[in-house]
Amino acid sequence: GSERLGLMTMTDLSALPVPNGLTNHLRATSRSEAVIRHSVRIDPEWWRNVLRDQGFGAAAVLPDGHDAEGSPTLSRGGLFELVRETRLHLDDESVLRVLWHVLAWGAGTGARNNRRRVAAIAETRVGAVEALVMAMNLSRTDPAAAYSCLRPGRKNVVGWLGPAFFTKILYFAGEGDPYT
Repeated sequence: GSERLGLMTMTDLSALPVPNGLTNHLRATSRSEAVIRHSVRIDPEWWRNVLRDQGFGAAAVLPDGHDAEGSPTLSRGGLFELVRETRLHLDDESVLRVLWHVLAWGAGTGARNNRRRVAAIAETRVGAVEALVMAMNLSRTDPAAAYSCLRPGRKNVVGWLGPAFFTKILYFAGEGDPYT
């Protein structure tokens, strides 16, 4: 956009043509397939080392697939399944396992601020896990309350775990119908 009188003007994207490749892809792919199979490349070794260094023992981020080059990946479907598996047992370990996997999926192979997030969770482990359990439980019935569990007012409960990442946790924990 361009700046005029201190205001930013935005490009009108509605006038841009949709590329044929995208149109063809959307016609050939079901929404559920596109959502569930959407995968992100991850670095499990980085996670293993950082989690160990921050006192989380043998915690690990495990891939659920590999891309065309053979690199480990995590899919949305895998994360929804992980949440379903832990839903009945939301203990500290399972909540943290979901958290590490969602953070890995959200950042991909870029570790931007994830070391700080893990350190902040290590420093406030009990309070962080309690807030995450409450938010994950509320995410299915009261998303606004779930959000407030992790960001009451204008301050994050856990340092470095702000809306950009904790909403991803709420998305998966909310277990909305990803097939529609």
